Amino acid sequence: MEFEKNLHERYGLSSAAVDTLLAHLETLRFGRRSTVLGEGDADRYAWFVEQGSVRSYVLREGKCVTTAFAFEGDAAVPILGPTPDGISRVTIETLEPSVLVRIPRRRLDGLFGVSPELANWGRRVAERNLAQLERYFTDYFWADKGTQYRMLVAEYPELLRRVSLRELASYLHVTPQTLSRIRTSIR
Repeated sequence: MEFEKNLHERYGLSSAAVDTLLAHLETLRFGRRSTVLGEGDADRYAWFVEQGSVRSYVLREGKCVTTAFAFEGDAAVPILGPTPDGISRVTIETLEPSVLVRIPRRRLDGLFGVSPELANWGRRVAERNLAQLERYFTDYFWADKGTQYRMLVAEYPELLRRVSLRELASYLHVTPQTLSRIRTSIR
């Protein structure tokens, strides 16, 4: 299982902690463009990407705004424990055929309470998600769109291979046509 390997390598979890976590995970397969969780739906599970990719997005004023991408080993949700009101604030959609693992949020929160190692892992995942948000708002958000695109390409080259122009444009808050012009001007 790739997810298991990632837990060992990326987060340094012991075999015992990984085994404890794996005992509570459920693996699900999704096709391309499948909705995993809808905005406004009951948010009962913490989701992780084993294979494939997902994006989180919101619909506001008739516009789709991508808030995050997640790839192999990433959490597909920003919060691992129980959500304050139990309702999802985003829609999570697969970008390609994907294998995701999930664990009930309450069960995961219970594991955090009895395993300091898993609690520290959960904290590191949350810190990583917060650091990505902070980086977006301090570095990307204020830059012009061309600079944002160049930064994304330099830091995350897999985005160009695995994410459509439409989703990338919605992440940068531009139209696909504007992103196409930006790409052309950079070449």
